[in-house]
Amino acid sequence: MIDLSLSAHHDRLKGFNKVTIANRPLAGLVVVEQPDFDSRRVLTSLLLRSGERVLLGTFRTGEPPKHVELFILKAEAVAVE
Repeated sequence: MIDLSLSAHHDRLKGFNKVTIANRPLAGLVVVEQPDFDSRRVLTSLLLRSGERVLLGTFRTGEPPKHVELFILKAEAVAVE
């Protein structure tokens, strides 16, 4: 048996958003592009048999339409020489 505590992350860049900020009174407004990320996270503890797979989570991404991402984990114990 394998006892796991894990945090799985999947981050992807969706694009950039234009943000207007006020600069010093004489300089006026400044437009900058800020990155926009899509983040998926799973935090869990599991007890698995060696070689067993488990579905950690399913996430709809919206792009492409009706797209679903699966977090699947396989745990396997290996002998260390």
